[in-house]
Amino acid sequence: MDNSLLLEQLKKIDGLQLNPHKKSDLVNGECTTRNSSSRRKNVIGDINPNGRSFSLYKDGRWQSRKRLGIQTTDQVIDWVLKDMEHLKSKTSVK
Repeated sequence: MDNSLLLEQLKKIDGLQLNPHKKSDLVNGECTTRNSSSRRKNVIGDINPNGRSFSLYKDGRWQSRKRLGIQTTDQVIDWVLKDMEHLKSKTSVK
């Protein structure tokens, strides 16, 4: 899976903003439609535009796509959309 193609697909998702890291070439995907009480804003992180690596959020921590068994761009897009829905509906815990 080529990350340059993945980034092109991610740009098409409404409510997802791609933000470059300040000190590297990596990119994060921020959910702009998240619930304001949610502490987490990124749904995909550390995307290397020239490589194949990135991280996704699962069970309270960031994990590599390989560890999650993700092989295709469609699987990544589905994961990101589900995580965005989760962040939209998440209520604050006090």
